[in-house]
Amino acid sequence: MISRIIPRKGVSLVELLVGIAILGVVGMGLTRIMVAQARYFDHQKTSNKARNVSRGPLNRVVSDIRMVEAQSGISIATPTLIRARVPFAIGVVCVTGSGGTHLSLLPSDSAMYAAPGYSGYAWRDGQGIYHYKVGGNVKDENGDLTSCNAAGVG
Repeated sequence: MISRIIPRKGVSLVELLVGIAILGVVGMGLTRIMVAQARYFDHQKTSNKARNVSRGPLNRVVSDIRMVEAQSGISIATPTLIRARVPFAIGVVCVTGSGGTHLSLLPSDSAMYAAPGYSGYAWRDGQGIYHYKVGGNVKDENGDLTSCNAAGVG
């Protein structure tokens, strides 16, 4: 008599254990790669933040110094100190007299002029040369422009 072996559907216990072992080895390798990549990314991010902490103030200084007038914008330069005349407003001189110099300035933010560090003004003559006045009596007439209107400055 000839007996036939009928194939059964499914997987045997040995096949299942071999598959789990292979999956475990591959999973461990992928986990190690992911952990290494996460550590590398964190290291790069930390290095970037450290560089940005030192670059931020330097970029601010470079930005401010770019606004300095070329001929006499730097008033003091020593190895430990740079004093620059940096403009923060632009305006038109309306009247100059014993009552002070009356200006119409932009931006018209009075808090900006009350900030520490404001110490004078400059004007440019017809030849394009700046003349600086340290301190002085300067009135910003953004609210009341009667002096500017009387002087014909519109």
